[in-house]
Amino acid sequence: MAILRKKLHSKKPRSTNKNDTHEPDPESIASLETDDTHTASPDTINPSPPAQTPDRIITAIEAQKKNPDRLSIYLDGVFAFGLPQALVIQHMLCKGCRIDEEKQRALLVEAQLVRAKEIALNFLSYQSRTEQEVIQKLREREIAPDVIEQVIARFRELGYLNDQGFARSFAQSRLEGRGQGPRRIQMELKKRGVAEPHIREAISHLHEQNDLPEAILPHAQKRWERLRKEPHPQKRRQKLLDFLLRQGVGFELAQKVFHALQQQDQDAASSTDDLEEQASFETDAIEAFDESSEIFDEPEPTERDALEEIRPLALKRWQRLEISEADPRKRKRKLTDYLRRQGFSFDAISAVLEEIS
Repeated sequence: MAILRKKLHSKKPRSTNKNDTHEPDPESIASLETDDTHTASPDTINPSPPAQTPDRIITAIEAQKKNPDRLSIYLDGVFAFGLPQALVIQHMLCKGCRIDEEKQRALLVEAQLVRAKEIALNFLSYQSRTEQEVIQKLREREIAPDVIEQVIARFRELGYLNDQGFARSFAQSRLEGRGQGPRRIQMELKKRGVAEPHIREAISHLHEQNDLPEAILPHAQKRWERLRKEPHPQKRRQKLLDFLLRQGVGFELAQKVFHALQQQDQDAASSTDDLEEQASFETDAIEAFDESSEIFDEPEPTERDALEEIRPLALKRWQRLEISEADPRKRKRKLTDYLRRQGFSFDAISAVLEEIS
């Protein structure tokens, strides 16, 4: 037992041979490799900050040929973007100034806002517009949505955009200038993007402030005059009603306008007949006075003499009435009234009427 313990605790003698090398233990090699993988890298111990885009230098600022109010900005010798002259002055940009990427983006957004305001102001300078019309115009010019919102909000605040006021003035203008009815006006406002409450308020205001038949009548009268070539009264009436319906005038309102036009025609015809009768009466009275001045001392004429006297006068008057009056019954009545005013008897008038008819 003592001999066995002695062998276990005995040391291995060192080799005296210089060529003899000690082979490393495999477990020691694995342990070293494992330690290497867990060794922290220099980057982990002292991380470096992320790479940042270096500032760029403004090398030139030149006025644009087509628009001198805009300036071209060159960064590091290369054209970068264009800015309004006022914006360049406001931010005190000059040759040699340094500008980072964030500043570039802010300048471009501000420049687009200025451009959007210019487009909107120019669009509004010709006539009043709705908010939707201005939005559509800015979209066509490729303005960013958030910039459009800023422009609309600012213009609404300044009173440049007011859909309620626009709807009122538009409705009144279309009624007076073109004779359009409420339905056509309502459709036109919807096409321009006006909100439904503003449309209803504008139409209600239109009814309150105007006598619609009276406002539409002058425009309907122009079309009625054009339709005089139509020989059939019913077709002429239908064409007028179709025109008014296309104008957005309701059927009931169109009927009122038509009856007003009919009444005007009747009044005009009656006035013309009265003037013709008055002129003829004055002419015949002068002629009768001249003839009577020569026969004051003549004896009272017989019935035959009266018939001879009334015949040429009645024929002359009859020929005039054939031109101005198409209805034979009205023509006879007017001739009878005329001859009675001349003092002829009923028998003489009846006799001459039988000869003429």
